[in-house]
Amino acid sequence: MFCYHRTSECPSFFQLLLPEYHPSTRVLLAPRLRNRGKMQRALVLFVAMLFIEQASAAFTARPALLPSSLQPRSAVRASLADVEQLRSLVLPRSSAASKTQDQLEQISTLHEQLSASGGDRYLTDGSLYGNYEVAFFDRSVDGNRSNQARDYAARQSSGYANATRPFGLKSKFLGSLFGLRHSFQHIVEPNTVVNFVGFRFLCFPASVTARGSFTPLNDTALAAIKEEHGTTLRPRTSVRIDFEPPRLSAGPLQFDLKGSAAQPPVDICFTYVDSSIRLGLAARGGKFVFTRGGLADEPFADDWKALLARPPTSGRAVATAAAALGALLAAALPAARRPLTYAALATGALAAVRAADRKRRGRDAGRKA
Repeated sequence: MFCYHRTSECPSFFQLLLPEYHPSTRVLLAPRLRNRGKMQRALVLFVAMLFIEQASAAFTARPALLPSSLQPRSAVRASLADVEQLRSLVLPRSSAASKTQDQLEQISTLHEQLSASGGDRYLTDGSLYGNYEVAFFDRSVDGNRSNQARDYAARQSSGYANATRPFGLKSKFLGSLFGLRHSFQHIVEPNTVVNFVGFRFLCFPASVTARGSFTPLNDTALAAIKEEHGTTLRPRTSVRIDFEPPRLSAGPLQFDLKGSAAQPPVDICFTYVDSSIRLGLAARGGKFVFTRGGLADEPFADDWKALLARPPTSGRAVATAAAALGALLAAALPAARRPLTYAALATGALAAVRAADRKRRGRDAGRKA
């Protein structure tokens, strides 16, 4: 149909349709094809209209919604402004009793909003792990809820009425003796939680470290928590933490706290996690805010590793040190000899009673076995 003076040149699609408008291609039309110009122009117009219609449809069509499990993380993330506002309310760390009622209400509202936008893959996607500072928690972990009440709606609305009650005289007295240096809760792979609290007692530094392992809570456990406490914990992000005996460290001394001093298991739900904060909801309704960065990035935030690696101090070493200290005080202060003698006798009697009690328990356990 077409004859070209230069066969090496390949005409474009539109040059083939309307060659008379492109003399640079040197196309020569047969005489019988020149009468088809109108048909060719109509075909070009049709193709152009079709292209424009498809392009406009691409710009105006609504995107298809992905299933919730496949939506991008930004679709379920709360706004950065809410996160920054919450951090500004809880940092630098201070007790809940020191905050105003308005601040507490803002913290509670932001906690709920962020938790509602949280995901359900924190236990599997790796975002949970890292060092955190305990920036905020309710004054009473269980919110002072009454376990006898069955009106869950009323308990949810008034359950935190006494969650931030002021300190009493006992708390103020203990606060004058103790000074908090830091409070961390780290999440270590694969399933370890470390509570690391540093304080000063009469200006002497000390710390308590509690290491535990967590396991996910199943639907039966979540239903039991709902029945007992009226708190709804989210599935797939709720765990139970079982702690080892806490380690009290003071200088070269290391003591494992057992019995009533041991930390009981904790049921908690990780409701929201991102690169700067982690939110938690305890089984009894207590709200927690943990923050990354700041003190959590300091080298001393990992001192718990060296403290737990040391062997605990034996009771004999403590008794020997106490006896030596008592002898020095008795030599330096003659007036203190009689009180120190009485204290030594009382300590010896108490140690004897405890030893006899341990032997009795061992015999009873052997008989039952």
